[in-house]
Amino acid sequence: MIGLFGAACCVVAEPQSVDLLAVPADVLKTGQSQETAPTGTGGIAPQTIKVSAGINEIITVAQNHLNRIVTPFPSPRVRTVSRAETQVEGNVVYVASNSEDPVTLYITPGENESLAISLTLAPKLIPPREIRLELAGVEYSRLTQTQPAAKKSGNVDDTVQQEHVAQLKATLRELALMQSPNGFSGRPVSANETVYCDQQGIQTTVGQAFDGRNTTILIAKTVNTTPQRIELDERSCIGQGTGLSDIVAVAAWPDVWLEPGQSTELFVVVKQRGLAEEQIRPSVLR
Repeated sequence: MIGLFGAACCVVAEPQSVDLLAVPADVLKTGQSQETAPTGTGGIAPQTIKVSAGINEIITVAQNHLNRIVTPFPSPRVRTVSRAETQVEGNVVYVASNSEDPVTLYITPGENESLAISLTLAPKLIPPREIRLELAGVEYSRLTQTQPAAKKSGNVDDTVQQEHVAQLKATLRELALMQSPNGFSGRPVSANETVYCDQQGIQTTVGQAFDGRNTTILIAKTVNTTPQRIELDERSCIGQGTGLSDIVAVAAWPDVWLEPGQSTELFVVVKQRGLAEEQIRPSVLR
């Protein structure tokens, strides 16, 4: 089961013009022990940081601008509960925040959760930044050792699985962007199609359904009915009449932390039963 929006698919903030405040020279001098000194053209040169698992790095980034974080992972995955917008392209994570609130990120090498880079981004009114992350020697060795053997040998099944996960993320990203996902058709919700979250204070109402070639996506309005702020546990939510083996993915958007009375959308992707038997083609030789 895949929890998507802790992962690497998110919406990039729309470009917007922002009046930047002047940054005093003494502030820049103070931060040069950790930040790379400004270039001769007035910009800020890329900064390279050695990172290790379990050690949180605090990095200054630009507020109201797109920042570029170059990771050491071929296909990084991002987990955050911040409202900052993130997007993954290749080995690069783009981050944009219109708030000065700190942004905490965990970046892992794809589906491998045994190694994680922990970052706290501090948005400031400075020009856009490029941060280049490098793994310490010990962490690089760990990453090499934990790569799946099938991936190293070019196993076809492993490649197909990765493509399936990538397609699933793309589908849920389209839903988050208020688009009808490619390859799916919308239809009225059946009376027996419900979503249940085994979490106190979470109430769900299915409002939309989309059918694809071998999966169905149920979209439910999910409300916090408690008097306190709670975190929606996506793993506790399943469709009625399905077992855990039938759940392909569960993702909440745009919020996971819900204030009292606040609602969010919940996407539940369910594998259609009996499909294998229906798709068997009789041989023309019989």
